[in-house]
Amino acid sequence: MSPQNSCDISLAITGSGGVGAITAGELLLSLAGNNGCFGMMRRAFGPQIRGGEAAALLRISHRPVECMNDSFDLLLALDWQNADR
Repeated sequence: MSPQNSCDISLAITGSGGVGAITAGELLLSLAGNNGCFGMMRRAFGPQIRGGEAAALLRISHRPVECMNDSFDLLLALDWQNADR
């Protein structure tokens, strides 16, 4: 693939526990892999048993991924209550 067509995107999906942030991240990572991309995902959870924050932090690229980026290109906040955590 030429450099003009290469893709490298970092995104964060955040929300309260149970709203699907982690599931959405797993689905995106699986979809990227099925389409020939490389990726990695880090899951982040709060210490609360119920209703705490949850986040899926992803990086997807056409090249092998070795680490997360320092910043995110896209934030998908499933609720604003936990987006800033």
